[in-house]
Amino acid sequence: MHPKSPFPAGYIESKASEIQTLEWLISYYEGRTASTPKKLLESYITMTGYYTNNPSLESMKETLKSIAMLYDWVYNNRITGF
Repeated sequence: MHPKSPFPAGYIESKASEIQTLEWLISYYEGRTASTPKKLLESYITMTGYYTNNPSLESMKETLKSIAMLYDWVYNNRITGF
């Protein structure tokens, strides 16, 4: 969130969905969420079905990034995407 060395221009913005997912995971492990990572993953996957009826390419791309990151966490116990 507050790096000591600057990232290249646009890097933080390009990783917004991964950062948001990581913040959610931190909140989960601190007991501040009402769901689990697996349930969030399932809801994101379900949500992609709604996007296919009314596609928004940018929102679909961000959701897919979150799905990939959560999948790796839930099933492989690792963080990827950075």
